[in-house]
Amino acid sequence: MSLFRFRSPRRKSLIELLSLAFVLGILWYFFHGPHPEYDRPAARSKKEAGQALPCSQLPGAGDVIVAMKTNTAELEERLPVHFDTTLQCFPNYLLFSDWKETFQGHDIRDALDSVDQTVKGSHPDFELWRRLQKGGPDSLGDEEMWASEDTTRKEDKWMWLPMIQKTFAEQPDRKWYVFLESDTYLLWGNLLTWLNTLDPEKPYYIGARKESHTLSFALAGAGFVLSHAAAKAAVDVFEKKKPVWEGLTKESPSGDEVVAGMMEAVQAPLTPAWPIFQRHKPAEIDYTTHSDGRRLWCYPSISYHGLVAAEIAELWKFEQQWLKDKPNTVIRHSDVFNSYIMPRLLIRSGRVDDWDNLSGDFSNGTPAESVDHCREMCVGRMECVQFAFSNGTCEFSPIPKMGIHRRGVRSRWMLARAKDFADKMEACAGDEMWLSVNGTVPSAPPVPTQTASNEWR
Repeated sequence: MSLFRFRSPRRKSLIELLSLAFVLGILWYFFHGPHPEYDRPAARSKKEAGQALPCSQLPGAGDVIVAMKTNTAELEERLPVHFDTTLQCFPNYLLFSDWKETFQGHDIRDALDSVDQTVKGSHPDFELWRRLQKGGPDSLGDEEMWASEDTTRKEDKWMWLPMIQKTFAEQPDRKWYVFLESDTYLLWGNLLTWLNTLDPEKPYYIGARKESHTLSFALAGAGFVLSHAAAKAAVDVFEKKKPVWEGLTKESPSGDEVVAGMMEAVQAPLTPAWPIFQRHKPAEIDYTTHSDGRRLWCYPSISYHGLVAAEIAELWKFEQQWLKDKPNTVIRHSDVFNSYIMPRLLIRSGRVDDWDNLSGDFSNGTPAESVDHCREMCVGRMECVQFAFSNGTCEFSPIPKMGIHRRGVRSRWMLARAKDFADKMEACAGDEMWLSVNGTVPSAPPVPTQTASNEWR
């Protein structure tokens, strides 16, 4: 039974409830404190609000369908914020879960209803799904709701191929098919700007690359994109060889790898899109990162992963204000740092308690008597931009990060140095913008034996 759905009189202990209130209070303070760069809109209907939003009528939006995956264990915690933010920007979207229902007026589809009944009736991956069929969402315990990712890990991998098939079946004429999770944020304007430069009739499978021992795959949490050509080819193969692909899913360690295997089978290998697609949230990113000749600082951003509702709401407000003030300007990672991260540090005077700015893990830090002692040491180190203090230990960092909530950690930023950090970043070159794919697909990584076989096509 679920505390969040209020379907029964079960209650958490007072300590648990106070702990939850404390964490939510910290997050509210950091993300919902006063932000001078925008005002909250006056109350109005969602339809009126959507029509007035800067994101609501961007070129190419009608060519894209967004499919968002959630599940019963996390739905009430993660999904409502999207109703008031991101989903008001997407003219076409579908919501998928492990349980069919109408939630706050929105239709939630069961992504698993088309999986073979014998498999669902006996395979251990579907233990949760079988419970839902018998008892509905109330069959979940409170502990399962709190640890939603662990609760749904086994069934998660079964959802992605059916989601692709169902999304294409409902909207077969879209040029682009975007798949994401409910803790993902898409910078919608940036995504559309990039997709408008690509040919949807070429077999694109785009996302943040992760490697296994057999293939490269897109991390679903960061979102991934299929062109019309890739989606159609995948659906054709899946519908013809559904039992075979369900067998592959059964043996696969993750849904990400199942999708990648399908894309290899239809000759649409991954187009790696780092640093445009991110597996982290803005508050955790090292803005000095560079890889494969690309500097994160200079490239646009399209997606972030692992965000809580407050962070999604704040990023959405930031993007709306940007689209309003600079309608024809792409948002780069440097813009996120300068216009999203820095204002949130400045307005709090560079000091937040029970917050970890990720200066270090405190496993081998510098002994200190107090947070003020830490500050003295940081001031004496010209490269020190921020520091954190916990249990008599200091950690220092030359790279400013906003960080995450963590009890017992006191974080401080040297704001003048943080600004100087940004000012001294090397100017971005003209070609540091969108990834150059030039209408071609990169050479494929090694193909798994089973995927290469005609049996899978």
